[in-house]
Amino acid sequence: MYETILSPEEIARYDEEGFLHPIRVMSEDEASQLRSAVEEHLSGQISSERYELTDPVVIRRKDGGSVLEYDETANSAAPTDLPFLFNLWKSDERFRAVGLDRRVSDVARQLLRADDLLLFEDNVVTKTAGYGTLSWHQDYSYWPIAEPRAVTAWIALADVDIDNGGMQLVPGSHRGEERLPVWFKDSTALMEDLRPGVPPMPQDPGADGLPVVHYSMKAGECGFHHPLVWHSSSPNTSAEPRHAFILRYLPVGTIWLGNERMPYDDIGCVPGQPLDAGHLPHVPR
Repeated sequence: MYETILSPEEIARYDEEGFLHPIRVMSEDEASQLRSAVEEHLSGQISSERYELTDPVVIRRKDGGSVLEYDETANSAAPTDLPFLFNLWKSDERFRAVGLDRRVSDVARQLLRADDLLLFEDNVVTKTAGYGTLSWHQDYSYWPIAEPRAVTAWIALADVDIDNGGMQLVPGSHRGEERLPVWFKDSTALMEDLRPGVPPMPQDPGADGLPVVHYSMKAGECGFHHPLVWHSSSPNTSAEPRHAFILRYLPVGTIWLGNERMPYDDIGCVPGQPLDAGHLPHVPR
């Protein structure tokens, strides 16, 4: 069984609001070291898979079949506004170690009520100085799994708050329905023709009368959130980039839909089949 870390009250709050923060998962010194590692990747000292989150997104059916694919012909040569590093666990042991660290994963186990977890993916999202609001969205909209039983861990690599691009969320929004994914450049809804009946994501919840909560966290603290909770990030009005290291966890046995739901790397799992340690890293107990 997982080690008990969270109180029953904290778990109940997560169930009610769809997120929980701040939870310290590493020291400020460890966060500083990981921030330096991020800079090594962003500067090109270490080669890694990277994207620009504001690049155009076109998702289409491959040859008219059930498989979806990205049209990446318009993608930028290098990230500028919202650099996005993908699956650093594959190439950098420093990030893999955090993904498998029980200080993070044992909290995910409690929130998911699952003993056996898989590390689905990791991301680094950097919000450059002066960049504005990141579009409101749900994580599940972008994931190729059959149900939203997962959890995201959002780790601040330096102090974050409303002034430098901290997360903002709508409490309780995870109890609603799935929304369409968005293009982060201008909040345009994606896949309207591919997911008929799925509504778009509102882009000003506060103006609609919904409560909005902002993350305020020290370096090394983490917020955990449900894959259906509505979230965004505030503008970075500081002079420094804001770095966040983000981990996603799934229970073993999650049904994989792959490119029949969302274009994704081939992990060796047939759509419709359960995921296990042969497909993604197993998180030790």
